[in-house]
Amino acid sequence: MEWYDKNSAAIIAASAALIASLIAGTFALLGAWLNHRFSNERYEDQKFHDAAKDNKRLYLEKGEELHSLLTKWGNSAFAERLSGRSFIDDSFTKEQSLEFLKDNQDLSLHHRIKTLIEIYFNEVSVIFDSARAIPLAAGDIKDSFERRELLRIEAYREYEKCFEKFDPLLEEIQAKLQTILLKQLS
Repeated sequence: MEWYDKNSAAIIAASAALIASLIAGTFALLGAWLNHRFSNERYEDQKFHDAAKDNKRLYLEKGEELHSLLTKWGNSAFAERLSGRSFIDDSFTKEQSLEFLKDNQDLSLHHRIKTLIEIYFNEVSVIFDSARAIPLAAGDIKDSFERRELLRIEAYREYEKCFEKFDPLLEEIQAKLQTILLKQLS
C-alpha cells in the first residue's frame, strides 16, 4: 500500500493521460469516418449532377443536329416535289428530272434522321414515318403518270395533294422536338 500511496499521483496522471488519449483517438477516428462519409456522399451527388448535365448536353447536341437534318430533309423533299412537278407538267424530261434530283437531293439524310429519332426522340417517330411516306407516295404518282396510268392533270393534282401534307408534318416534328428539348433544359 505504501507503494500506491507514494505513486498514486503518477498513476492517476498516467491513467488520465491514457483515458484522454483514448477519447481523443476515438473522436479523431469518428471525425475521419464522418469526413469520409460526407465526402463520399458529396462525390456521389456531384457524379449524379455531372451525369445529368452531360445527358442534357448530349440531348441538346443531338436535338440541334436532328433539327438541322430535318430542315435539310425538308429542302430535299422540296427538290423532289419540284422535280416531280416539273416532270409531270412537261417542263423537265425524265433525265432532267433525275439530274435535278441528283444535284439537289441528299438520300443519306433519311437514315441519320431515323437513327437519331429512334435513339433519342422516339416521341416523333410516328409523325416522321407519316412524313416519310409522302415523298414515297408522290414517287408512285409520278411513276403512274410515266406509265400513262394517270392523265397529266390528274397526276398533277394528286401529286400536289400528296405533298400538301408534308410541310405541316415536318413543322409538327420540329415543334415537338423543340418541346422535348425545352423539357430537357428545365
